[in-house]
Amino acid sequence: MTILLFLAMCAGAAPALTETKAAGGGVSDQVVPAIAQAIEDEIYDYGYEKKYVNIGTTGAIDSPTDVAVYIVWDQSQERGGVVYKFMPFGEVQRRVALRADGLAVLSGKPHNGFPATQPDTNTLYLQDEQVCEFKQRARRAVFTVDPDVSKVRRESAARRQQLRVGYSQWLGRRTI
Repeated sequence: MTILLFLAMCAGAAPALTETKAAGGGVSDQVVPAIAQAIEDEIYDYGYEKKYVNIGTTGAIDSPTDVAVYIVWDQSQERGGVVYKFMPFGEVQRRVALRADGLAVLSGKPHNGFPATQPDTNTLYLQDEQVCEFKQRARRAVFTVDPDVSKVRRESAARRQQLRVGYSQWLGRRTI
């Protein structure tokens, strides 16, 4: 029921990427890189990249790793939903929208911790069958997390986060 409510809300609510499954869930090729970039940018902006050790394809301490993201998209509304591993929170379900300038914007704020009371939540609060159904309907892609992200990449991510949500966690603490 929660996944169905989440999908209904998605339909009615206001770069390193590898495709791993044929298109599903109405996702166009233009949407996938924008969503991957939004996820990566948020990870780097909050400084969570080191939390991805033992996660993804390599799970290595000092090399980039690919992490799966499942995307269901409503092309007519330019919004949808995603499920992915967002460390240190675990697997999360979030709403996402595409802005006119091409930036994808993820709903939910990491500092709120993705509680059970919100539509953008940790999947452990959801029924297993609903999460599996979402993933089966979705387009599966991957985003890449580099535990040794460069300063230039982090700054770029932080500036895009400012454009997306009006605030950068990283730039709020540092001066460039």
